[in-house]
Amino acid sequence: NQSWVYLGTVKGTAYLDKAVNTHGGKYYRYTVRAVVDGRYSSFEDYLYTMRLGTPQGLSAKSDKYLNLTIKWKSVTGATGYYVYAYDHTRYGWVQIGYVKGGKNTSFATTASALYDNYTVVAANGKYRSEFNTKGIKK
Repeated sequence: NQSWVYLGTVKGTAYLDKAVNTHGGKYYRYTVRAVVDGRYSSFEDYLYTMRLGTPQGLSAKSDKYLNLTIKWKSVTGATGYYVYAYDHTRYGWVQIGYVKGGKNTSFATTASALYDNYTVVAANGKYRSEFNTKGIKK
C-alpha cells in the first residue's frame, strides 16, 4: 500500500534489489519498463515476490543409534522448511525431507550414516529462502 519507488536503470536484463535482504517475510511488487532514446515504455506486467530469511542457528546431533535431529530458528513468513543433505556420491545436495509449519523447527532422520552435511531452506508457497551451501556438519 505504498507508492512506487524508482530503484535504478540497468543496461542488461537483471537487477538485484539489495534492500530486500533485511526485510524477511514481506511481499514485494516490481515492474520494468524499457527506455529507448529517452522515451519510456508503459508499465506492463508486475512481478510479485516474497523475501524469506535463510534459517539460522542450524545444529545437528546424533544419538547412539545414529538417529539424527537437525534444528534451526524459525523464519518470519515461512510456512514450511525443506531439509537437504550433501550427497558425496552425486556431488550435490538432495532433499531428504520437508517440515510443515513455520514454527516447526526440527527434523529427525535415520539417514545420518549416509550424509555428514545438512542445510535447511525456508518456504512459503512458491517462495523460498536462499540456499546455504555451507550447511551444518553433524
